[in-house]
Amino acid sequence: MGALLRRFWGLCLLRAGPQDLPPSQVLAALATAAYLASGVALLAVEGRGTAAAVAPALADLAVMVVLLRLALAVRGVPARFRQTYTALTGSGALLGFLALPVAAVLAQAAAAGRPAPAALLAWLGLVAWSLAVIAHILRHALSVPPAVGLAGAVLYLAASMAVVGAMTAGGG
Repeated sequence: MGALLRRFWGLCLLRAGPQDLPPSQVLAALATAAYLASGVALLAVEGRGTAAAVAPALADLAVMVVLLRLALAVRGVPARFRQTYTALTGSGALLGFLALPVAAVLAQAAAAGRPAPAALLAWLGLVAWSLAVIAHILRHALSVPPAVGLAGAVLYLAASMAVVGAMTAGGG
């Protein structure tokens, strides 16, 4: 387990690529469970409650799957799906769990009606870090230049935020 966590951490540090993960269905399932758990926790910490956070977390995952399958098909490398998907969900879970304390501080500040500039700055840093990790993974999976990987990362995050935002609007 420690070796797998180090591989996912290596992805987060941009030192490993999706090709460094085994093409294991079990690992993909574990990474998916961790990704969903971190997504539900992040949405729940905003005051939505765990049950209300499940559907948006699943929608985010569906957006990832659809866009990833489409991008890999367009590039003619659909066989890279499992490792790329595992890389995205595993690294996303790690970054999601790292973001939990920051999200909690931001939620408490919003509920109290006071600013939390340090937490907001940390949140923006985590978003930038997530973009860099997703771009890095896509660059390797699609064999494209870094700028194209970054464009793919921005597209995914924008699509995910639009879908999740539409599902959670007015709910918290």
